Amino acid sequence: MTAVGNELAAVRRRLQAYADRGVFRGYTERPARAGRHYFRFLWLGREPFTLTYEPASGTLTFTNVLPHVRVRSALYAALERFVEGRSARTLPAHRRIDPRRARSSCSSRRGTMLLHVVAKPGHHAYGVTRSINLVHEVFLHLHTYFPEYLWEHYDVAQE
Repeated sequence: MTAVGNELAAVRRRLQAYADRGVFRGYTERPARAGRHYFRFLWLGREPFTLTYEPASGTLTFTNVLPHVRVRSALYAALERFVEGRSARTLPAHRRIDPRRARSSCSSRRGTMLLHVVAKPGHHAYGVTRSINLVHEVFLHLHTYFPEYLWEHYDVAQE
């Protein structure tokens, strides 16, 4: 098997492990297009999330996890700082994204904030774990500092 094939297999295994443990519901892989692989699953809300994987670059992208976050908004700026800070040495190792293995970033497409983790060669399974942890930590951050966003876009109770 090629290096790219090994990385893709590792990504699939890691995502399937989350589904097998019951973290995700409705886990499916969509047909690949233009070298990208698409995984969908229910988690943290009622709408399925899409995780896109590009084996050539090692990029894992959550494409629809943060809808209605405009680039020039205070929420975007705060979340961008938060995501960039996930590699800080002040974070415990189990919560930190090791820059020798991967890096995190965000971008925007049509008013939706995308979360990216780019894994270095040989670390794509690690990238999956860090991607899932990143989204989880972003939601915890939103619960603490921007609960109104979750109320509006995820129907989270206001209690």
